[in-house]
Amino acid sequence: QSESSTKRWGRNSSSRPAILLIHEFFGLNPSIAEKAQGLADDLGCVVIAPDTFRGEMTEFIPKAIWLALTTPQDRVNSDLDAVCEYLTSSGVADPNGAGLAVMGFCYGGGKAIRYAVGRRP
Repeated sequence: QSESSTKRWGRNSSSRPAILLIHEFFGLNPSIAEKAQGLADDLGCVVIAPDTFRGEMTEFIPKAIWLALTTPQDRVNSDLDAVCEYLTSSGVADPNGAGLAVMGFCYGGGKAIRYAVGRRP
């Protein structure tokens, strides 16, 4: 399993749609947690927000830029693969990956696009 920490929102039940929500370049902060909870509540799905900065958060824009530029896509992909594996193997999401989505804000949007384009079902 990856070293990244994750937060999970949504109701517990058998197989359901799931969203991987990647934070912006400030890190996994309370604002992202609120957005994740809102998505889970509004859409009735499971939302997991992996911390791709591995505990780093900042409000200082130069540090946020540095974090975004030094977080390798390969590591993010491995973290997201681990979350997908958890979701499918635990029965939270469809075992074939149907109903899984990845999205993000700012930095997270770019990482989400790169992940989705490179991932093979």
